[in-house]
Amino acid sequence: MLPARLVLYFVLGLALFSPDPYLEVMRKLTYGLRQVGLLGAWREPDKPSISLARRRLG
Repeated sequence: MLPARLVLYFVLGLALFSPDPYLEVMRKLTYGLRQVGLLGAWREPDKPSISLARRRLG
């Protein structure tokens, strides 16, 4: 289950990197968050979990 804050960042990232596929945007997001120490041991989700999280967020 993805945290709502991460899904919000992901949706914003989709707007910034609109030509990129979902997984590439998530890779960029997780890389950036890991670099600033906000990600911890959390790992990248797969595509179905991203879609479910976006639907849950509304």
